[in-house]
Amino acid sequence: MCRTYNIIGSLSTLKTNLEENNIYDFKSLKEVIDFKSSYPTFQQQIISNHVKLIEQEKNHLIKDLHQLT
Repeated sequence: MCRTYNIIGSLSTLKTNLEENNIYDFKSLKEVIDFKSSYPTFQQQIISNHVKLIEQEKNHLIKDLHQLT
């Protein structure tokens, strides 16, 4: 069993860290916890989106290369 002291200080530190990194999306602790639990899903969506964009750019460059030759 453990005791947590200065809970408000911990939340204030979290808020300060978010603001220092220009993150103003979270209005409550619940939103932070929800984001934490869904982070792997967000991360995979971002990766998938960028993979798709890279593939599109690759195809576009291949097409341009063929036109140049």
